[in-house]
Amino acid sequence: MVQTDEERKAKARVRAKKYRDSTEGKAKRKLHTQTPEYKARQKVRRDRPEHKSKTKVYNSKPEVKAKTKERSKIYNSKPEVQAKKKAYNARPKSIAKRKAIQNRPDVKAKNKARKQTPEYKARQKAIQNRPDVKAKNKARKQTPEYKANAKLRSQRPDVRAKAKLNYQKPENKLKRENRQALPENKLKRKISKEKYKKSSKGKAKTKEYSTKWNKSLEYKTSRKKYNKTPNGRAVKKIREQRPENKANRQIIRQDDRLNVLQTYSKRLSTSDIPCCICCGFNGDLDFLAIDHIRGRKEMGSEPELIKLGYTSKLKNNNLIRWIIENDFPEGFQILCHNCNQAKGYYGKCPHKEEIKMVSTLEENETKTKNNRLHILQTYSKRLSNSDFPCCNCCGLNDNIKFLAIDHIRGREEMGSEPELIKLGYTSKLKNQPLMKWIIENDFPEGFQILCHNCNTAKGITQNNNECPMKNKPH
Repeated sequence: MVQTDEERKAKARVRAKKYRDSTEGKAKRKLHTQTPEYKARQKVRRDRPEHKSKTKVYNSKPEVKAKTKERSKIYNSKPEVQAKKKAYNARPKSIAKRKAIQNRPDVKAKNKARKQTPEYKARQKAIQNRPDVKAKNKARKQTPEYKANAKLRSQRPDVRAKAKLNYQKPENKLKRENRQALPENKLKRKISKEKYKKSSKGKAKTKEYSTKWNKSLEYKTSRKKYNKTPNGRAVKKIREQRPENKANRQIIRQDDRLNVLQTYSKRLSTSDIPCCICCGFNGDLDFLAIDHIRGRKEMGSEPELIKLGYTSKLKNNNLIRWIIENDFPEGFQILCHNCNQAKGYYGKCPHKEEIKMVSTLEENETKTKNNRLHILQTYSKRLSNSDFPCCNCCGLNDNIKFLAIDHIRGREEMGSEPELIKLGYTSKLKNQPLMKWIIENDFPEGFQILCHNCNTAKGITQNNNECPMKNKPH
């Protein structure tokens, strides 16, 4: 039977394919493709325009693309191929070539445009969120080499300048604010802060930083400026009203005051226990005061103290803090309130006078017109059953200069009582006007005679309008 040309060609193709797939055919073809003549012939063929266009059309087919991608994936996943690629990419020549390509303006522009596309960003985000990538990045960041390189890079002037500019951009500020406002980020930040503060490193660092910052002039000026603003006043008021802050402030104030009392008592009275340098009283700390030896206003004009920041306006806790900060300067002493008040009113304490002035009734018969003496005698007789002016709490009657007129229920509280208001009383009445009002209204109820010690201690808030030494020998 005579074969046609088509049948003969088909049989020849089958035989050729069978031979190519055989071991011998494969080996022979491999040797043939390695010859210079074959390579040159193939290059000429590939460079033909018609071949290029034909190849382009063929490779653009979806099924060809999918097949090529799958084949490439299988090929590139082979260990020997990966090792080969790694060795090739590590060559200095390959590195230099890649660097030169990446530094080309057209490539840079192309890469920049590509990175701005939503597809690229989404793909990168998906890659970075993969567990294996996260683990890999975390492990890489823990290596000493990475840490050293990151530290060196962050210290470069250009990197710092760039980071500063990026940080100050309005869009970045808005992003930070929005990110920080998220509830989960707030909670995360709070937990991490608390965890760090509780750690030994965090405690040491916080203490060191706080001590250094609180002593700086910048902090003091900025704090002073902020506290004068409406927001600063409001925040300060809220902070001060918190029970725990009140308790802490009270403890700190008491400790600071005790420190000052002990230091000056030891220096001037050679006593380990805080005491009055004049009369030696050491019964209760509430009865002791810090006295300006040369007078508050007089000391406010001394150049040495002015250099240290002293002013006559410093009182109470502000004065105590100033004394501690300036290492307990000269010019102060510890007196009880009796000696301190008498020294302030009369220029010197009666204990320092040559003759002790005992305020007996007989000695003061000639001074009955004195309003103060009249009031002291009247209330002492009414409340203490004493013919001598004396303290209704401790019974002190050494000298009328140590006695004061006390508002039993408090000055401000009594200023709102209807019965006293009808009589013309107001909490603003003090000294001579108060004494005149008392006498004109026939010595009304609500007043008593106390020594300056008991009166001042009674006025301290934490003592609840009672002398701490009430019903105790003192």
